[in-house]
Amino acid sequence: MPLFSYQALDKDGNLVKGAVVFENEHSLYKWLKDQGLTLVKLRKSYWRFFSRAKIKPEELIEFSRQMFYILRSGIPLLQGIAEISQNAKNQELKKVLQAIYREIQAGQSLADAFSHHPYVFPRFYTSIIRAGEASGNLDRAFWELMVYLEWLYDIKNKIKQALIYPTIVSILIGIALAVFVTFVIPRLTKFLQELDMPLPFPTRLLIAFNNFITTYWYILLFVFLSVTTLIVISRFSERMLFLWDRYKLKLPYFGKLFVNLVMVRFVKYVGMLYRSGIQVYQTLDLVKEILGNRFYAQKIDKIKRFLADGEALGNSIELAGGFPSLLIRSIKTGETTGNLEEAFEELARYFNDELDRAVKKITTIIEPALLILVAIIILTIVISVLWPIYNTLGRIT
Repeated sequence: MPLFSYQALDKDGNLVKGAVVFENEHSLYKWLKDQGLTLVKLRKSYWRFFSRAKIKPEELIEFSRQMFYILRSGIPLLQGIAEISQNAKNQELKKVLQAIYREIQAGQSLADAFSHHPYVFPRFYTSIIRAGEASGNLDRAFWELMVYLEWLYDIKNKIKQALIYPTIVSILIGIALAVFVTFVIPRLTKFLQELDMPLPFPTRLLIAFNNFITTYWYILLFVFLSVTTLIVISRFSERMLFLWDRYKLKLPYFGKLFVNLVMVRFVKYVGMLYRSGIQVYQTLDLVKEILGNRFYAQKIDKIKRFLADGEALGNSIELAGGFPSLLIRSIKTGETTGNLEEAFEELARYFNDELDRAVKKITTIIEPALLILVAIIILTIVISVLWPIYNTLGRIT
């Protein structure tokens, strides 16, 4: 659905700005009319990635936390949203909350109001709120969302922190090699060639490498640009993205990390929706959006088909394939004993621990591997340079 950026006048003549998602202009006009707003200017865009509000994950976590405490303390919903809107530091979030306030005043439910701002409140967020409204446990719904979003934020931070050191070292290696190839090696090469004597193989290899870089640099640039272009184009190809998502699950060391990340998202998310009272079939439809892997998204479609044929959840997951046997056994046991909620909680803890171990294992492997790579590069350069010099000094003596 397109994103509509609008400017409208309220009953007092004040200019109101906002951005909402609707199927068409007619639905937008009706929505504005229900709120007592008169449209002044409208802009339609399908590129939500570039025009969406910039709401940070931690801001959405804080909003969920504030809503939980407001509802738990008995403060009316409209009053609570107004207070959060007044204190919001992010101007985009303030505009969205003001729009939601007007929508609720016009008679819409909180979930319906959220659904018009999917760039701020994702589908799963709105679904949890809708379930909370239906069951009368709206405060509990915000608590579940806060806990889940905090967990997701922590997971992303752990992975980012694990990649900081390798990224910095890789950049430094690249800079050092560029300096050597551009400035140091050419001067050393000229000096060694002036010795007018047979050069050892490592030295000749270093000279050949430097000559290739300086002479055919445009070939390397072409290869780099071609690979970059292919990567960018492949992001618009569902087939390429599917193949990459399937392939990265089989990578040494990293494959296990990706699998654990998908599994922990699956059990955490399904468990949260299950506790909120959302039907399993609808839950699976929503879970595809947050798995972050097209290969397993295809598996979810298979699970849905088996469920539609009358299979239990555990059997459906087993028939779909690709899921760990521990997960399948635990869900089957939970269904048999009636403790499926507890099974999801235990699985979430298990896969979360597995994910932590996978991140630590990769970190402990990458760090020494990078140090060994640096040592090999330096040793190769030193041998290539000092060997002919040592030979020359030996002949002089």
